[in-house]
Amino acid sequence: MALVGIDLGTTNSLIAIWKDHKVELLPNSLGHNMTPSVVGVDDDGTLLVGEIAKERRISHPDYTAAEFKRHMGTDYKYTLGDKTYLPEELSAILLKKLIADAQTKVAEPITEAVISVPAYFDNNQREATKRAAQIAGIEVKRLVNEPSSAVLYKQWKKREDRVDGIHLVVDFGGGTLDISVVDCFENIIEIMAVSGNNQLGGKDFDLCIAKDFCTKTGLSFNNLRKSTRENILWTAENVKKALTENDSVTMRVNIDDQKYETVYSTKELLQVTSQVLVQMKEVLNDALRGAKIELEDVEEIILVGGSCKMPVVQKYLSALFQRPLTIDPEGDYLVGYGAGVLTGIINRESEISDIVMTDVCPFSLGIASKNDKSDKYPSLSVIIPKNSMLPTSKSQVFSGLVPFQEHLSIHVYQGEEYWCMDNLDLGAFLLDITPNEKGDTRALVTFSYDIDGLLVVTAKDLIGDHSLEAVVTQKATLLTPEEIEQKRLALKEQNILQKFEEENRRILAWAQRLYTQADGANKFALANIIETYSKALPEDSLIAVQKMRKDTIARLLQLEMTINTDFFGDDDIISKLMDDTTED
Repeated sequence: MALVGIDLGTTNSLIAIWKDHKVELLPNSLGHNMTPSVVGVDDDGTLLVGEIAKERRISHPDYTAAEFKRHMGTDYKYTLGDKTYLPEELSAILLKKLIADAQTKVAEPITEAVISVPAYFDNNQREATKRAAQIAGIEVKRLVNEPSSAVLYKQWKKREDRVDGIHLVVDFGGGTLDISVVDCFENIIEIMAVSGNNQLGGKDFDLCIAKDFCTKTGLSFNNLRKSTRENILWTAENVKKALTENDSVTMRVNIDDQKYETVYSTKELLQVTSQVLVQMKEVLNDALRGAKIELEDVEEIILVGGSCKMPVVQKYLSALFQRPLTIDPEGDYLVGYGAGVLTGIINRESEISDIVMTDVCPFSLGIASKNDKSDKYPSLSVIIPKNSMLPTSKSQVFSGLVPFQEHLSIHVYQGEEYWCMDNLDLGAFLLDITPNEKGDTRALVTFSYDIDGLLVVTAKDLIGDHSLEAVVTQKATLLTPEEIEQKRLALKEQNILQKFEEENRRILAWAQRLYTQADGANKFALANIIETYSKALPEDSLIAVQKMRKDTIARLLQLEMTINTDFFGDDDIISKLMDDTTED
């Protein structure tokens, strides 16, 4: 069974696989690496996917859907002819086409996939992506954040001369903006913070140009026929692309045999799309604040995604950062390539099995609570803060509010807003508690969250013996004990820190062995190493531990040379004596 990596994009999608010690893109039936993320229905009901469907957006706008990724996780419905589709259903159709085209290049049946998603996708959007894969008949082995995927590929590709340090990844595609702050050290890729805007992308530039064009030519964009609007948006997209290589472009549109035109320069485009650029700045600030770093701490700024090709975007970011930017020539493919590399890691391919990539929680997770029974609305008590490294497990104690209270409502939310009603509702369930006269029965609530977005909630009555455990997906669901055990084991297996446990223990055992052999200052130095290293392991980030490990190994090697000094060199005296000895 083959495992593939899929970049399921707003504008274009692509598929990759790890094969013969490298990652390869699998072209579609037309021989192109990228497939437009567009789905249409022909007059006879035949589904159309990709370039054919894209070509029909102007001529058959009522039978064509695009940019449905922006509505993933919602009940928004697209009407194509006489049928309606949810965004995940359209994504499933696209996925099925990608898989079918790739299957002609892969000998084994493709049944599993790693799928990239925007780092700022919430729980509902991620679950909708998984459902789309299920509808398409494939199992999702991992959802990977798009900027993380891009950095993974870059670090693998530049493994001989990679740049260690903090990287700021700006992934600006057709429909979404993702910012990730990533710390890279040797074989570890650690995500420090993420931020994003799932409703900001290259399509917003198209819309700004289209509306400005209508204003300048005396048209009312909102009052035009749908086919005419699509025509103007199509032309605006081509103008945007043309301005990546030209200083000025004439935009011409023919509407009902009447010609409309105006000229756009890079300077004018900057003015027309300024609101989009300002929104980019807000997301950048949020990511840097989340990482708790300064601009001078950033080693490299990496631009990913088609919208980063635009000179106005590059000029704006250069002005913001006041430093050079890294524009990868493979920018359109980085996310897909990274998903392909991740398939090799999951399959434990020997040449990349030692690469470790962490991730963070994109949104805070908590439960609804009130400080007093008179409170009108519940506020969010955060249990797992945004940008916590995954996997993680955190607990808090909550109390009842009224005398003889028999239940505690565990209502789970995701988001950053103070009031629960302004955050994403993930569902609720009841914990039986032991009632008492004061109404202060306490319960310990624990959230365990893994790198795949699996949230396990446990709650235990601290006075009685009541408890419950639930796996939260789109809505909280109580599972059988057998199912809970399976989920727990899966969560445990994904604990990244376990990969380091054996090596950490080896280093501590080595230091302890030297301690028994040392005396004087060396014994004191080793005691300091053992104490410092032991305390650091549970608390510090993986990169901090890796750096400390490297430093500790160097110190231990030096101490071992001092403690176990060989005053007679490395020559094998015994062998020489044996060679010189003859039998009587």
